[in-house]
Amino acid sequence: MRADPGALRMLCRPSKRVRLDEGATHLGGASHASTRLSREQRSMMTPATHMLDRLGIEYWVKVHAGPVYTAEQAAAQRHVMLSQVTKAMIVTSAGGLSLCVLIPGDRRLSLARLADSLGEHGFRLARRKEVERMTGYEVGAITPLGLQEKGLRILLDRGVLEQEWVTISAGTPEAGILLRSADLARAVNATVGTFAEP
Repeated sequence: MRADPGALRMLCRPSKRVRLDEGATHLGGASHASTRLSREQRSMMTPATHMLDRLGIEYWVKVHAGPVYTAEQAAAQRHVMLSQVTKAMIVTSAGGLSLCVLIPGDRRLSLARLADSLGEHGFRLARRKEVERMTGYEVGAITPLGLQEKGLRILLDRGVLEQEWVTISAGTPEAGILLRSADLARAVNATVGTFAEP
């Protein structure tokens, strides 16, 4: 299911802590810690949401009807366009460099562009066990928030910034986070470049 940009703007209109359409809950912004949260809202709190709170970044959490592991599933469950879903791809190089590359959900990672941009070769997608060891998250539910503390450099494809609002995993297959793309780039201290292709 695709949401038109107008509908997304309606969903994302900043306001005080309110219950939003499609089951999204606005938790970010002005100290929601002082507000009494429901059990469902407390269950949505993850290390990713705590990081956004520390940074003072406004965000919304969307609880999924079922586990989400693909960009297509995320778009359908979060009621956004596929281009607004931000995929977190973990890659490694022959030289031992490990990175998290953030790309739009409707594009593919280009290992050739990545190699050209960084001057490093032999990049490949990390294997499932490597991803889980490096990030602490299962494949399909990786949040980029906090990965810098785990030693991963974050690269952001400039296509992500073409959308004002994007969605990322909350670090669990059960929920996603909606936030401004510029805030995402700032939160993860991303290096911006062209790393994806149609």
